[in-house]
Amino acid sequence: MILAKLRENIAINSVQNKVAIVSDEASITYGDLLTNIDALADDLLAANVVKGHVLLTYMDNVPGFVVALIAATKVGCTFAPIDMGSTPEEFQGKLDLTNSDIIICDVDNKEYCQEYSSNLVCLNAKGELIECGLGVVPE
Repeated sequence: MILAKLRENIAINSVQNKVAIVSDEASITYGDLLTNIDALADDLLAANVVKGHVLLTYMDNVPGFVVALIAATKVGCTFAPIDMGSTPEEFQGKLDLTNSDIIICDVDNKEYCQEYSSNLVCLNAKGELIECGLGVVPE
């Protein structure tokens, strides 16, 4: 629903090349936002990440965070952000609580997230897919 409305508004208002989101680290146009959402959703589906999975996200509030949120919603997953100020115990607790080991992170936090899971999806600040280390996720 959110994605359909976004596509409709972009088409009606011809805002494909207008800036959609701005942060200190990056900005992204509406067209690139949709492209990045679709690319991430396609990679999640290809890895068998579907409705019922929980996707943990460990990244700053940059356009990539919005891409992860909407892509997770598009494939029917639960989106669970982990606070960037979390202690290692809190981080592990979120993994245990959600029974998930799939983490979407930004490239700057890849090494830290690898301490907790090998099922990582790394995005840059604009939400462009840098690396998808999921393989095929069991149902």
